[in-house]
Amino acid sequence: HKNVLPLLGYCTDLSPALCMISPWMSNGTVDEYVKTHGDADTVKLIEGMARGLDYLHGQNIVHGDLRCSNILVSDEKEAVISGIGMARLTLHMTTLPTIHESHRWRAPEVHLPPKFGLTIEDALALPADVWAFGMTILELLTGEAPYDELKSDDDVSITIISGLIPREPTPPAPSDTAKLKLIDTLWPFCLQCWAHYPASRPT
Repeated sequence: HKNVLPLLGYCTDLSPALCMISPWMSNGTVDEYVKTHGDADTVKLIEGMARGLDYLHGQNIVHGDLRCSNILVSDEKEAVISGIGMARLTLHMTTLPTIHESHRWRAPEVHLPPKFGLTIEDALALPADVWAFGMTILELLTGEAPYDELKSDDDVSITIISGLIPREPTPPAPSDTAKLKLIDTLWPFCLQCWAHYPASRPT
């Protein structure tokens, strides 16, 4: 699928790290691409992210760590999802930085599975990806990580578990009508993605 980065192989020479081998994407991550390319088509990129995620979910594949740093931009200016399945692979490898780096994108049931009658393995499911997709859209619109005003992982967890969602972003300038229109269009969808209970989120 053009919106999913193919996995060519893996390397264990740098053990304990597991290195995944995929085609090189010279345009970098989607957030950096938007920041450095004034003509970037944000809507097209988000649509590509949605198509890629829909394809994965159609194969019953959970990404588990969806965020801008795991979405690249191809030479055709398409969003390409990478890092698939790494969250589940590294679930019990608590020394890896990605465990903490993805904290702000994670759904309530991933932060506190017992509250939802789940194990952590069961919590890392398709609805958690949908929550993270909404957070990734927010990240792309604002250029900041979700809950950027909160500085500690504990504060982020408490906020998400308690059902508090991010504030609606405002464009950097009132005259930025294109960004304002984009926010107005996408914000209701983000709110659906952030439904507190997994079964209430879009599929």
